[in-house]
Amino acid sequence: MSNLFETYKDEGNAFFKAEAYEKAVQAYNKCIERDTENPIGYSNKAMALIKLGSYQDAINACNEGILKLNPKETKHIALKKKLSYRLEMAKNLLKEQQDKTVNHNEATKRTKNSPATGSIIDLPIEAVNTLPSEYVNL
Repeated sequence: MSNLFETYKDEGNAFFKAEAYEKAVQAYNKCIERDTENPIGYSNKAMALIKLGSYQDAINACNEGILKLNPKETKHIALKKKLSYRLEMAKNLLKEQQDKTVNHNEATKRTKNSPATGSIIDLPIEAVNTLPSEYVNL
């Protein structure tokens, strides 16, 4: 592994810890430029992309990283698990995002097509973990 790869990886990790995810992605891109065959850059980039909500890009980074894994290297066994976990996470989050968009679009269509007054509008109900504070005493 080149020294520049490690330098950019450490820089990306510092940005990630500081929640500066866009800068982290930029640093991880520099890692990948320095060593395109090293799956670590792709793995770290994928997590930063997940934090940014760029799920399709995270999926692509995971897939690229998985292609770079060498099954004969023991350190790649754990990395494969990490990449696979991040891949599934990104896929699930992308699906949730798409489902919310579809539900929102359907609700908007129903609202636009409903008469202005005196009608019941069928809106989707979403589960929440906690009740917003303004509704607690109602």
